[in-house]
Amino acid sequence: MPQIRKVFFKAAKRVMEIEGFKGRPNISPEEGLFAIANFLAKGINNQKSTSPQKIPNTRTLHPVFCRKNIVGHGDDEFMMSCYDAALTYDRNSDTFCARYPTHSARSLVTEDGISWERIRKPPVVTSPRELYIPEVPEELRPGDHIEVQWKRIPSFPYGWWYGIIGHSDNCNNENQNCRCHLDEMVWLEFKQYTMGSGWRQFQMTRNRASEVGCELYGFYGGIRKLNNEGDICAWLQMWPKDPL
Repeated sequence: MPQIRKVFFKAAKRVMEIEGFKGRPNISPEEGLFAIANFLAKGINNQKSTSPQKIPNTRTLHPVFCRKNIVGHGDDEFMMSCYDAALTYDRNSDTFCARYPTHSARSLVTEDGISWERIRKPPVVTSPRELYIPEVPEELRPGDHIEVQWKRIPSFPYGWWYGIIGHSDNCNNENQNCRCHLDEMVWLEFKQYTMGSGWRQFQMTRNRASEVGCELYGFYGGIRKLNNEGDICAWLQMWPKDPL
């Protein structure tokens, strides 16, 4: 018993030194017990606060990198897009179930087994029902990675779609002589689609305050240039194995 008591007070004294209470020659059992308990509690709280995976609030919508058609035209065409969804976390599988807002006349679309990597932090504060307009117009050059708002029909919410800025038809694609960044029009390229696909390219006015498009190929909103390598990598890890 005296040996246990000796070990206890030695540990308590060490803890108090770590916590900044040095020079205390006499420590009561209550003080020692409180010091150790407080030290352990702080360690647990710090571990929780530094956890890399914080479960999203299921009462709000969160952007999800899509692997499922949520509009109703083709099985894989929505890969390389990101849409808001209501999430439910499954602790047994450590994955999520997503409920996408209705984008068509058919029933609500759900998807199970969504991994953490597909849950995205909202890129902007703009609502998916609003047109995104950057505070400062961005200079878009060929090769820039971008994401652009797109929706099937005007009444649907926007999703974000990955693409790059391409060269105009009149450009020889040589960097030294390229003046595409000075053109009033800008070419969006979606290389996840095969050459010749109606979804492969789209041309729009560089600085706009309204959406543009048609009922055949949908409606395009604002463009966001991706300057962060983390944002670009998050998109590229979703790249399809075969062209769409």
